Amino acid sequence: MSEQDSMEKKVTISSIDVPELPSSSHPAKEKDIQFLKDIPVTIAVELGRVQMPIEEILLLGPGSMIMLKRQVNEPIDLLVNGKLVGRGEIIAADESFGVRITEIIAPGKEEI
Repeated sequence: MSEQDSMEKKVTISSIDVPELPSSSHPAKEKDIQFLKDIPVTIAVELGRVQMPIEEILLLGPGSMIMLKRQVNEPIDLLVNGKLVGRGEIIAADESFGVRITEIIAPGKEEI
């Protein structure tokens, strides 16, 4: 047996029959997600973002203004546990701020 023959191993390849699994194309049923309903999540409303050099941040103080990269008429982002799930507009209700949801973002379509 040559050195090359001892380094090469013979591999036998054969096909196998795998039973087909039942399709689960239907959405989760109410009872399937019932246990998730009491799990608390954090909802954040993001008005905008901006990048600044640390030098500028160190100069900030009372009265300083930070201009965001979002127009006044643009919707704000609604995040659940840091994931974009919707957009909306800021409203005032009595003495509190609120958000009127204008769009729900489909899973996998986030574009922050």
